[in-house]
Parts: sequence; C-alpha cells; structure tokens
Amino acid sequence: MATQNDYVKSEVPLHISEYLYSVLLSVSKASKITIKDIKGKRRFTGFVAARQVYCYAAYTNKPFPISYAQIAQAINKDHATAIYSIETVNKFINIKDKRVHKILSRLNIVFYETYNISYKPVNLLECIRTNTYLTLEIYKEHYL
Repeated sequence: MATQNDYVKSEVPLHISEYLYSVLLSVSKASKITIKDIKGKRRFTGFVAARQVYCYAAYTNKPFPISYAQIAQAINKDHATAIYSIETVNKFINIKDKRVHKILSRLNIVFYETYNISYKPVNLLECIRTNTYLTLEIYKEHYL
C-alpha cells in the first residue's frame, strides 16, 4: 500500500505533506479518479479537472502558509501549473462550469464527512472568505 511519503517528497515539512495528501485523497474520492491518474501525465478532461480542483482546494483551504511549488510538487508538476489551475477554477466557478461544479460539490461532501466542514458551492470562494458553513442536510437539500 502506498504511503503519504510516496505522494509528497520528503523535503516538504511533514505537516504540509500530510495536509496535501489529505486534500489529494479527498479530491480523488470526490472526482472518482485515482491518485495515480491525478499525478500522471495524461491530459484527459477529467484528469485535468481533478488536478485543477486539487490545486484550488489545497490553496484556498490551507490552514498555514503553503507555496505553489509545494502544492504542485505533490502531483509532480511545477508551480506554474498550480497558479494556472487556481486561476482556471476561479474562472470556472464564475461561469458556473458544470464539470468543475460537480467535482467541487462532491468535494464539499467529502470534506464535510472527513473534517466536519462544508461550504456553499454556489460561490465557494466567497464562502471560504466569509467562513460560511452549512450542515450536510441543508447542503444536500439545496445544492445536490
């Protein structure tokens, strides 16, 4: 079985690598795409969307300072990929892209079940900024 250190290189501090691994695992569950495919070089639409959502989730939900390079290193990419991914997901949220919205909605449920937090998916970025939380029942009733 693969361990967390297989996914994030050892020069990243342990608390950061644990956080990035948990986000990677959550995105994998939410998108139903394996970690191997998220980290891979293939550019199928679903794989790219999962990578972009991973970078976005790792950056926007970070509990402590994390660099773009550390986020990207966990998926074997460089910092420019992380920056571009975050900007792209922000654009997709603004235009209400169904593919990204679906992954983010599932990710919210995974985050809620794992960490007991949930965000309103209509404007995820605004909810993160204002620390708006919903119960799982309300979330499922209104947004799924």
